[in-house]
Amino acid sequence: MGYSGMKWTRRTLSLLFLACWAAMVQGQSVAGSFFTQKETQISDYLKQILAYQVYITYLRKGYDIVKNGTGTISKMKNGDLSLQTAFYDSLKMVNPSIRNYAKVNAIVATEQELSGERSGLFSQLSASGQFTGPELASLKNTFVQFATAGTTDLEELRLLVTDGQMQMNDNERIAGIDHLYDKVMRSCLAQRRMDNSVQRLMTERRLQGRDAGDLGQLLETP
Repeated sequence: MGYSGMKWTRRTLSLLFLACWAAMVQGQSVAGSFFTQKETQISDYLKQILAYQVYITYLRKGYDIVKNGTGTISKMKNGDLSLQTAFYDSLKMVNPSIRNYAKVNAIVATEQELSGERSGLFSQLSASGQFTGPELASLKNTFVQFATAGTTDLEELRLLVTDGQMQMNDNERIAGIDHLYDKVMRSCLAQRRMDNSVQRLMTERRLQGRDAGDLGQLLETP
């Protein structure tokens, strides 16, 4: 092969490398954006549910809530509640025993904690230098799956504690909340078990090097 042929081959390989690198970076960026989007959705659902509970408290205490002729809320004078009035328009009265059910608050608190733990742990793992790019991508994908499940659970909870879409009696709502609570607790246990395993692996690698432990086996463990 002549000099010009070798030069052309090197140039071709360089272009292919750059193209692959750009695709990998773009893929990581998209995955990161999706992960952030899911955590934002969870935050939005938490705000909706918590704001609804605050709204009910103000209503009971007789604070300044203005209603229009049809009984829907047209105005709320409170700077802390920044959600759109349209959200409140969709909320109809549900038995207080449903809204104040202890498991409702437990679900909200758990999802809030798990969301913060995911974000904090992934930042810690990324900055540790103990995981390869593909390993971090696998971790991110696993966290996205947990975040997606959390988003679905909070949407289901919102429907159970409001009376805008699901026409159910009180017993059915309580049963639905009980079922959802058990599901969230199982998900919480699974995420925290994985979190602990990954943190142990990070510590082992700091002491023994990157070859210590197999991340793939940890992520495959139910």
